[in-house]
Amino acid sequence: MPKKHHPGVTFRILTDEEGRALFDEEAQRLLGISGEEFVRRYDAGYYDDNPDTPEVIELHLMLPLFRRVTVP
Repeated sequence: MPKKHHPGVTFRILTDEEGRALFDEEAQRLLGISGEEFVRRYDAGYYDDNPDTPEVIELHLMLPLFRRVTVP
């Protein structure tokens, strides 16, 4: 499948460190907590009663940035 060109949009692959830093910045901006604290709470079910808030949804979608594993 040919790649589509998106005028004005630049894509960049993040390193693991950059991905975690971005996730942490967003957790701080959205919820006022670290990315690590969000993941701890998320995994413990803290957000189960109200999972549909925009902030939780956005961070849920970004979880691969935090949990990414580099394959050698």
